[in-house]
Amino acid sequence: MSANTAMNVFANAVVQQRCIPFIIKSGKDDFLEAFKEMRTRADAGLTPDMTMEEIDEEIRQARAERRKQATK
Repeated sequence: MSANTAMNVFANAVVQQRCIPFIIKSGKDDFLEAFKEMRTRADAGLTPDMTMEEIDEEIRQARAERRKQATK
């Protein structure tokens, strides 16, 4: 099924049912488990050490690349 067909099926279901045709959950338990896993990895030294400046620079580069792709 193409993305276009999937969106049309979804839109039709929303119109017919007058609501989103699936249940949205908060995922609180999943979030807590993911947080604990990230914390364990950080405590074990399994995460890259980056300064805020390095993180900001990566974000700037990613945004610049996204803008460049959007203008093509």
